[in-house]
Amino acid sequence: MKYIKVITSLIALCLVLVILFVLFVENEFSGIDIGIENLTDIEVSGLRITTNASDEEHVIPVILPEQVYIIEKFPLEKSAMEDAMQIRYVDALGNEHVEVLIGYLDGVFSAEVFIQIVSINESGKIDLNIKVDY
Repeated sequence: MKYIKVITSLIALCLVLVILFVLFVENEFSGIDIGIENLTDIEVSGLRITTNASDEEHVIPVILPEQVYIIEKFPLEKSAMEDAMQIRYVDALGNEHVEVLIGYLDGVFSAEVFIQIVSINESGKIDLNIKVDY
C-alpha cells in the first residue's frame, strides 16, 4: 500500500514539473520583444518589421514624438529561423531602406530589440540606434 502511494506521489510530482517547465519555456522562449522609441519632434510612419523568409510583415502604426511603441513576443515562423529580422521604410524620395535587427534568427528563442529613432533628415532618411539583448 505504501509503495502505491509513493509511486502515485512521484507521478504527480513529475506531471507538475512537466507542466511548470512547459509554461516557463512558452513564456520565456516564444518570441522577440521589440521597442521603438521616437526621439525626434516628427511623427514617424511607414515602418515595417520583416523577415526575408516570410511574406508577412508587421506594420508599425504612427509613432508620435517622444512616444515608444512596443511589440511583445513578436511571433516567428519556423521558416524564418534561418533568416534575418529587419526594419524597413521608404524615404521621401521613394528609396527603400533596410536595417538589420537580428542577423541570424536560428537559435534565438528570446531577445529584446530596442530601436531609437534619433533623427530624420530632409529626404526622410532615418538615423536609427539599434540595441539587441539576447
